[in-house]
Amino acid sequence: MSKVWVFTEEPKAALHVLSPAINTASKFGEKPALMVPSGKELDGIADRGWSKIIALKGLNDGASFEYASAVATLMKKEEPKIVIVPGTKLGKEVAAFIAALSGAAYAPEALDIMLDGEVIKYARSILGGGVIATYKAKAPFLVATYQLYQYPPPEGGHTIPEVTEIEVSVERSKVSRVEVRPLEKSGVDLRKADRIIAVGRGLAKREDLAVIEELAGLLKAEVGCSRILTEDYKWLPSERQVGLTGVIVSPRLYVAIGISGQIQHVIGFNKSKIVVAINKDKNAPIHQYADYSIVDDLYKIVPALISYLKKTSSQ
Repeated sequence: MSKVWVFTEEPKAALHVLSPAINTASKFGEKPALMVPSGKELDGIADRGWSKIIALKGLNDGASFEYASAVATLMKKEEPKIVIVPGTKLGKEVAAFIAALSGAAYAPEALDIMLDGEVIKYARSILGGGVIATYKAKAPFLVATYQLYQYPPPEGGHTIPEVTEIEVSVERSKVSRVEVRPLEKSGVDLRKADRIIAVGRGLAKREDLAVIEELAGLLKAEVGCSRILTEDYKWLPSERQVGLTGVIVSPRLYVAIGISGQIQHVIGFNKSKIVVAINKDKNAPIHQYADYSIVDDLYKIVPALISYLKKTSSQ
């Protein structure tokens, strides 16, 4: 089997790590292998250039420890060098379990994986994304996660390998899934947004969200926010929160309005191509991260921007 595996409980998530997996496997002169729990739908996934597809039988759905136990057991038998797991919520949990059970080094939210002879190295961003650090794995193999939406997937159309079903003896989880109830969401996925207008505690009252939404509409942007507007004020749903405890975004344009710029929020947007800050406090940290800063009251600047955009759009 390939020296590079991709394991995922959610096959579509495999597309988010396929490009780095192909790149890493090419360093061994191979293609990556895909490993999923049996019974998963593989349409649009199987033809992306996998060397092999393994379906793991007999695992309880959503049981992260059982998934990890199965993969770790196969690792000891097949001895892959690298196992890549998409950074879904469950995937991060599974990856950590795999590393612990197999004795592998663990690289959360990797940016790249390198080989230096027999030594595996990996890069990841630290200090709010301001620094890229390179680490050397002390174990002979590595388990890594990658953030979703970080790399575009390659095109399909490749030969589809035969799906091989394997039943692995695993240690059963002491926790079982009782039911699944989807959260009510607005349907927005800020990770896919090309433009984001984000607002923070500088907004005086909930009703003032209307002007932010109007500006976003004129710019064909999505509305995002800092933590306080979702967790404390409850003005916006959680999927609109940008930051360490929200979503990590990378739009072409990110406009931060009335946001101070604490590092937990900065981590969420610092991959944006252009950052504009509007904050009347000239000492607010957000200005350090902005390509363009407006040091003025948002209640003066936002209406002026709306007026200008309406005027130019009618010309």
